[in-house]
Parts: sequence; structure tokens; C-alpha cells
Amino acid sequence: MRNKLGTLLVASALIVGPAAAQDAASFLRSADQAIGASAVNSVHYTGTGWMGAVGQNFADGLDWPRTVVQSYDMTIDYGTGSAHEEYVRVQGDYPAQGGGRTPILGERRTTNFVSGDYAWSLDNQGQA
Repeated sequence: MRNKLGTLLVASALIVGPAAAQDAASFLRSADQAIGASAVNSVHYTGTGWMGAVGQNFADGLDWPRTVVQSYDMTIDYGTGSAHEEYVRVQGDYPAQGGGRTPILGERRTTNFVSGDYAWSLDNQGQA
């Protein structure tokens, strides 16, 4: 009985698997056509919030040092393989305990670039 049930399950999977894959591929093609995803050449987004310096906590059991992100701007151009990211951080009301390039005095502006196989950063020295 077990052998027959196992054979039935395997046979069902072999039959349903390709059909489900074709249905998924068809569904994804339809979704792409509906929203035009494959025609997207670039993306741009902005935001504000806070940034934590991962792994830079001042002592065990304390949270990562946080700073306020006053502005964040990111543009990615898929056609040219390039990106531009710029953000401005301030210390804000978060305690300056060290780690994560804190404390920040004034504001710290960071600009990151990617072009093909190359990437570089510019960073002002708004800290002690």
C-alpha cells in the first residue's frame, strides 16, 4: 500500500510540477505586461528616519549607536549600471556614546557613487 501511495504522489508531482511552473511563468508575464516592470530603466526614492551603526554598540547589551537621517536620496540607473546615494545625518536626541563614527557635531553628509565596476564615497567631517 505504501509503495502504491508513494508512486501516486511522485507521479502527481511530476504532472503538476511543470503545469504549476507554466502557470507561474504565465502569471509573471501577465503581471509584467500589466505594470510594465521590464520597461523600468531607473528608480529614485527618498526618505528620512534613523540609522544604526550595526555592531558598534558601546557595551554589551546596549543598542547600536543611532543618528537621525535628515534626508536620504537614492537613484539607480539600470541601463548604465550606475547609482547615486546621498544622505545627511545629525546626532539628534540619541546619546553619543561612541562607535559608528559618533558623536556627530553639526551634520554629516555622505555621498556614494557606483559606475560600472567602480564605486567611491565622499564624506564630510561633521564630527569631533
